[in-house]
Amino acid sequence: MSNLKTRQDMLKKIEKYIDFLANVPKDAANIIKNQLNVNYNSDISNIGYECFMLSGDKNYFVSRFLFFNRIHEYSFFCAQQCIENYLKACLKFSGGKPQDTHDLSALLEECKRIGHDAFIHSTRIKTIIERFKPFYELSRYPVQKKFMPRGQQYAIMHPDDIRPLDYFVYKIREIMPYPINMWDVLKIGNLILPASGEAIACFKKDNINFL
Repeated sequence: MSNLKTRQDMLKKIEKYIDFLANVPKDAANIIKNQLNVNYNSDISNIGYECFMLSGDKNYFVSRFLFFNRIHEYSFFCAQQCIENYLKACLKFSGGKPQDTHDLSALLEECKRIGHDAFIHSTRIKTIIERFKPFYELSRYPVQKKFMPRGQQYAIMHPDDIRPLDYFVYKIREIMPYPINMWDVLKIGNLILPASGEAIACFKKDNINFL
């Protein structure tokens, strides 16, 4: 009986908060009023490469935290997002315009077309991309369209399979200088995330970028 009452009380609190959100002013910060960005193409053209790096860093942090907490599929989705943003940063840094795509192989080919860095043209980066590419769909949908693993089979080795992402970040950062005045997830004294000590420890655990 007590559990039923507790559940009912909690449901009322949740419903009250949802009703509150439905009536907040349009400019309130705790609810998002979505709109179409009619300036999307010009925004993509005008932002700097470092903006893509920043987005990639956030996904890198979350990927490592999820991985060491055994939430592997979504860890690899965040890894895919990290790689996607870093490749788009590389394109911007080299004077190109990122394609509006999530296909890591297509982004890599564009990077290779306009860049000459050895890592971009290496077999290793291609292997890393093939490892994480399926998880753009695999972690989110029950049926995959473009990136279905062959035979619908895949395995995750722990802790080895987070290392290629660490390596990717390490090598790609050798290509692009990180702006000194910008927040950097790899600066030990600059981990100003609203994250727990456990999350930060997972991010730094055996991470080549902190050695």
